Amino acid sequence: MERRKMIKTIGISGGVIAGGLILSTATAKKWGPNSPQVDDPREPSFWEKDAGQMPETTQLTSDIQVDMAVIGSGITGLSAACTLKELRPELKVCVLESHRPCSGASSRNSAHMKGEYHSWESIYSSEGPEVAFEWNKFSQRGLEDAINFTKTNNIDCNLHKETLMWLATRNKAGKLKTMAKRMKDVGLKGTIVTGKKFHDKVGTDFYQIGFEDFNNYITHPGKMMKGFLQTALDRGVMVYSASPVMAVANSDSKTETNILKTPKGSVAAKKVMFASNAYTPRIKGLLSSRMVPIVLATIATEPLTPSQKAAAGVEFDHMTEVQLISRTLGHTPDNRIYFRGILGYSSFNSCVWKNLDKAYNRLEREMKERMPWTRDLKVTLKWPGAVALTYSGKPIAGPLPLEGQYVSLGYGGFGMVNGYYHGKLVAHRMVGADHPDMKFLRGPSGWIPPEPSRSIGAKTFFSFTI
Repeated sequence: MERRKMIKTIGISGGVIAGGLILSTATAKKWGPNSPQVDDPREPSFWEKDAGQMPETTQLTSDIQVDMAVIGSGITGLSAACTLKELRPELKVCVLESHRPCSGASSRNSAHMKGEYHSWESIYSSEGPEVAFEWNKFSQRGLEDAINFTKTNNIDCNLHKETLMWLATRNKAGKLKTMAKRMKDVGLKGTIVTGKKFHDKVGTDFYQIGFEDFNNYITHPGKMMKGFLQTALDRGVMVYSASPVMAVANSDSKTETNILKTPKGSVAAKKVMFASNAYTPRIKGLLSSRMVPIVLATIATEPLTPSQKAAAGVEFDHMTEVQLISRTLGHTPDNRIYFRGILGYSSFNSCVWKNLDKAYNRLEREMKERMPWTRDLKVTLKWPGAVALTYSGKPIAGPLPLEGQYVSLGYGGFGMVNGYYHGKLVAHRMVGADHPDMKFLRGPSGWIPPEPSRSIGAKTFFSFTI
């Protein structure tokens, strides 16, 4: 996805329509809510339900003091917490989660794990194929590390290599061919498929050309996150659920550098890492001028019978569109079809979509239009979610200007590998440990217009794009 193009267009559209209004970050705080979002119900995804009962955690109900605190219990935060305890077992480490542990983007995604740096195409355009190649090699090392982590800690999450089919309609064929050429240039394996052979593979005439991507892995996100959580608890990490960080105070104190306030208790931490991704801009506007949450939703059908699956004649269990506002189709382990799509930006950095029923109905229509063999299948599961995008498409990972504060954010749909690996690297940085990939940590880049400009621009952009 050309995320930079999306964010740039949102900013330009908003600026033009608002009469050129570009506000400072301080002024923007007056426009709409600027507190953590705790009213998101987070309907469980299929993956979370199918994983079974999560390890038990409790709410923070008193004031505690720790060495290291992590905000967010997704794959990034738990990777960091596990790494901190691995590097320095004596450290007192806690994880603060605003909702249920592991209930965010890490357990409600499309189950893909790719050894690709998610802004590699942007790097290719601006810095050349050699540089993009190095960034993809970095992500491939991250994928290998994540696979090794699941094996070492006996995490049963059905992680396996599986070809992904990229899809393009006739008017997007040129974009797919360009992507395929660039993938070859940066060492990513795959092949273009066209004609009758292509249509026989995907079971539909809606698309005209495809690309078989051989660099893809599939996992069970719910079971993976359940395993990560259990590993963190086994290592002595304190994980608190229903404990949103409402405010952060920073001081020069060596023992209480950061005070994290939750509804029923506070945490005094020498160092803190923000790994709450799409929810981060609502924590007193942190990095709100550098990243923006985008809301997605997924529908899933009843399980296909063996005869229904055979009649569909689809060779690939996982397919995704190449265009900017893409749709992804996949299979669950019990043979449900799930269909996932981008909804857009919800005003004032919200991760809650106001009219989900309308969005779900649209996704169902689109799924049946694209894949006619799904028309007789009943949709039985639905869930929303949010990812965080940055202007450049690159994540923000490393130290912040304030003492003892670090971030690992902005993974925009590629967090299962890049979020995991960056979380590990930031943990190394927090304790002063060396790592050969430390040079791949990056600070924020690019500026995203604040409210109300971004809301106006996003509404305009998505109304003409979806």
